[in-house]
Amino acid sequence: MTSLSEKADSIFRDAPSTGKGLEEIACLIERETGTRSDFCRLYGRRWAHAGGVAGAVIPEERLTIAQGWGVILENNSLNNAFWQEIGRLLTESRPA
Repeated sequence: MTSLSEKADSIFRDAPSTGKGLEEIACLIERETGTRSDFCRLYGRRWAHAGGVAGAVIPEERLTIAQGWGVILENNSLNNAFWQEIGRLLTESRPA
């Protein structure tokens, strides 16, 4: 069985853009775990939307997942190791 992080990796690598990849990963995570996520670029203290689920996310939790990247979470059921793996994808294999 393919893990959620492996599915996310495959989706992100095949995405035509970073934003589209993040939207598809957020949909996968919500569908499989019920966790709503909004990925953000970090500029100092400012969190700027980069991609995620459609509609507003109730900001129950904010995590920095890599240098310059964060995620706003609602109903988070995943551990920090998973989110760090997603952060690694963002820094190592960003699509154009």
